[in-house]
Amino acid sequence: MVEVGVRELRDNLSEYLRRVARGEHLRVTMHGRPVADVMPAGTDDRDRHFQDLAAQGRASLPTAPPPDDPPTPARASRSASQIILDERDLER
Repeated sequence: MVEVGVRELRDNLSEYLRRVARGEHLRVTMHGRPVADVMPAGTDDRDRHFQDLAAQGRASLPTAPPPDDPPTPARASRSASQIILDERDLER
């Protein structure tokens, strides 16, 4: 991974973007401290990390894609406020 300061990146942005398009990863620094990683679109280090964990037998990968629509949360027949008021009435 190539480290590049913000000023250098700004001054030579086109060149660095060409390098990223060829597959290089950049670490952008400000005053020597890392602030961002730039990588080709569509890559995600988390995916590689999970693949490594699965290869070591320390994790299992999903076998099916996530559902299109998450389940609808259950709705109570009464509001939380009404439940509290009813409970107070029972205590009196």
